[in-house]
Amino acid sequence: MPPAGWVLAVLALAATVAVALYWLLVSTEGAYLGPRVVTRLYDRYASRYDRVKEYDERYERHFVGEPVARFLAERAEESSQPVWILDVATGTGRFVQAVLQSDGRDTRFVCLDSSRPMLAQARQNLENIAAEGQVVFLQHDAATLPFVDNAFAIVSCLEALEFMPAPLAVIVELVRVTRPAGLLVMTNRVGWQSYLFPGRRYGREQLADLLRKHGCSYVSITPWQVDYDRVLAVKDPAPAAIAQGDWPEMTRCSRCTQAAMVVQEAGLRCSHCGAEMVEVNGIWQLS
Repeated sequence: MPPAGWVLAVLALAATVAVALYWLLVSTEGAYLGPRVVTRLYDRYASRYDRVKEYDERYERHFVGEPVARFLAERAEESSQPVWILDVATGTGRFVQAVLQSDGRDTRFVCLDSSRPMLAQARQNLENIAAEGQVVFLQHDAATLPFVDNAFAIVSCLEALEFMPAPLAVIVELVRVTRPAGLLVMTNRVGWQSYLFPGRRYGREQLADLLRKHGCSYVSITPWQVDYDRVLAVKDPAPAAIAQGDWPEMTRCSRCTQAAMVVQEAGLRCSHCGAEMVEVNGIWQLS
């Protein structure tokens, strides 16, 4: 091969590597490099995340906060106990903020994320909006949610499923911890960029069928953003045991999945395997 040919071959290889790295680290945000890489990337950009996303608060309230507020208003008389909402992959707390700004006076939230810096940013964003003790921050992944079945009146997961190793397993977990007749709020990646996530993208009908198969009697999928549909689903209102009380009473050990966590002076402890959940600087985590 002449020298020019070698130069072209090297340039072509370098371009291929550059495109691959861009896909791995930017387009898919490390999703195909494993959950630890995804978490590390979010750790690094937590303080800049909101500036990059440029969320429109009015838009968020209209498409996320207000539907949740209407759902809560329709069921306001069903229970005298506080309504607990779980936000999975909470990021900087945008979902909680949208609900509180719409009508979240009688709600309590658990904000769950694998990135501690993102949770710290969420705490900062919500400190002047939420009442003291209204929001619990929990560092944990979404693969095995640390809660008993039928725990939360509303469960949300926005712009996150495609970045998780097993999206279907996460969907099953989201439905599992939603109460019968409870609301599941999700997003689904659409548009040409969804094809950058092979094995992790769902067509609209495919996702609707999956949700119905795993226990949702009503599914509504509507366009939301250029890259996402908004998904609202209601879990089947079949008779089932429903967790009551404060959030520790709804926890389940995610390490052994065999027993509920029990409240102790130092935090929460699994009565089966001894795993502990403790609060460090306002964020709960498995120790």
